[in-house]
Amino acid sequence: MIVRSFLLIAFVALGAGCSQSLPPTMNTPPSSQPVDFFWTLSALESGMHYYMSPTSDSNDHFLISNDGSTVYDQTLRHDAFHISSWRDTISIDSIGMNSIFSLPAGYYFGDSAGRRPGDLKLLERTGLHDSGSWPAGLLQGPGLGAGITITAHILDHFDTLLVPAAIGPVASVSYGESYVIRYTHDDASGQMSPSFPIYWQVYFARSVGPVLIEEYSDTSGFSNSMKPHNLQSQAVLWRK
Repeated sequence: MIVRSFLLIAFVALGAGCSQSLPPTMNTPPSSQPVDFFWTLSALESGMHYYMSPTSDSNDHFLISNDGSTVYDQTLRHDAFHISSWRDTISIDSIGMNSIFSLPAGYYFGDSAGRRPGDLKLLERTGLHDSGSWPAGLLQGPGLGAGITITAHILDHFDTLLVPAAIGPVASVSYGESYVIRYTHDDASGQMSPSFPIYWQVYFARSVGPVLIEEYSDTSGFSNSMKPHNLQSQAVLWRK
């Protein structure tokens, strides 16, 4: 289905009796900011429904936040995750299982020293453009040693995004400008590692936020298998 940014380079060399002019500016930063593609404080305070398929409990997850930081899942009756928002980035940690933006049991996003809490950098201004990418986090847990780096890649960028009526009772809905971003572990060549058994793909719509969150897995766990990834779960925004 569907998502896709930039770096300003300047260098001045001065020598005895000579100088080098600045090179032409390339890939100037776009006007889009991470907050343009994420939940607003009013949306978090009002609450949002996400339909999850498949799931072991109620398919309807109602998420709400009183402070714009801690998001509570009323279906699971505990905190789902925390949001950290700065001018140039939006990050989350992962607290609850079986909610949107969750992790398998025993796994978490750690910091560079291997401690909790860490986070997954969902949106980064300097990478928010066609073919953009950025270091998104460090996944830690059983079998991962000191942790596995996760990289975000812009897969596509659309003026209009259509989410089809193919996920439970959620009707087909169209959104405006949208990005599709994949979060995965890369191999030495910078490509998605086929031996890493899990990755996430998220669709972000301008002025709405994440409208579809997908988790792919080979279902065999973190065992360096080479099995193909299959879609394991979807969480789609549900405007009831």
